[in-house]
Amino acid sequence: MKKRLAIVGLALAMLLAVAGSVAANGVGTVFIADETGGTVTVLDGVNHLTVERTGVGEGPHSLAFSPDFQRVYIVNRDGAGVVILDRQTYPVVAGIPTGGRPEQILMDPDGEIAYVTNSALDIIQIINLDDSIIQATVPTGDAPIGIAYSPDPRLLAVANSAENTISIIDRVTLELINTIPVAVAPFDVVFMDDSNTLFVSATLGGGVSVVDVADRRIT
Repeated sequence: MKKRLAIVGLALAMLLAVAGSVAANGVGTVFIADETGGTVTVLDGVNHLTVERTGVGEGPHSLAFSPDFQRVYIVNRDGAGVVILDRQTYPVVAGIPTGGRPEQILMDPDGEIAYVTNSALDIIQIINLDDSIIQATVPTGDAPIGIAYSPDPRLLAVANSAENTISIIDRVTLELINTIPVAVAPFDVVFMDDSNTLFVSATLGGGVSVVDVADRRIT
C-alpha cells in the first residue's frame, strides 16, 4: 500500500511540474507558480477564489515554504535566481541570485537551510535561510533536477537528468556516497519510509524506477 501511495504521489508531482508548481501551506492557501506568465497566483483553498497574483520573475518553476510558513521561496528557472515572497501580504521581499538554471528547492528538515538543484552548473546550492545567501555548493552529476532527503534523514538523493544517474549524498557531510545508474532522463525522486527504497521518475522513459540504495541497483 505504501509503495502504491508513493507512486501516486510521484505521478502527481510529475503532472504538476508540467504546468508549473503548486504548494499548499496547510492553512487553506494554495500558491501556484506560472512559468509562462512569470507569476505566482494565490488561491483561497476553501472556495478556490484568486486572492492575489504577484509577478516574481522569469520562469517560476518550483516553490517551497519556510519552516515557519511565513515565506515562500520561488525558483525562477529562466531568471537564474530564487525570490522570497511574504506569505501574509504577498510582495517579493528578497532575491537570491543563483546563476545557471535553478530547478527544484527542498527545505532541510532542520529548518536552517534549503537545497536548490542547478542543472546548468551541475551543483546543489545551499541557501542559508536566516541570511538569504548561498553558503555552500555541492557537486552532482550532469544536469541535476529532482532532490529528496531520506526519512531517517541521513541521505540526499539527486536525479542527474543528463547523466541517467542518481547521486546519493551524505546529508551531514555533503560528501558523495554513491552514484546509481537509472533509466533515461531521471526527473524526480521520492524515498520510502525505510530510507533505502527510492522511486525515480523518468521524463523520456515514461516510467518509474524502484531503486535499492544500499545495493545500488534497480529492483
